[in-house]
Amino acid sequence: MYAFCSMPRYPGHFWLCFQLGNEKPKGAWPFKVQPGNFEMRGSKYGDMMTLKNGFKMFIQSGAAARAAGGGTIPRR
Repeated sequence: MYAFCSMPRYPGHFWLCFQLGNEKPKGAWPFKVQPGNFEMRGSKYGDMMTLKNGFKMFIQSGAAARAAGGGTIPRR
């Protein structure tokens, strides 16, 4: 499950909030809206659909666990 949340203090910045399972911890990754694209974790996405798919592929690849130093989901 995931949701998009605004960052009122930072115009153009949002959180992609998520929980990967019922018993799993909640997490959130920041992303930025720029003219013509979205930027999240160093990658640019042309529209909201590719942003969501990029998030899903990153999670499925296990890269989130490796980036966090083993097994944990990065939190905000």
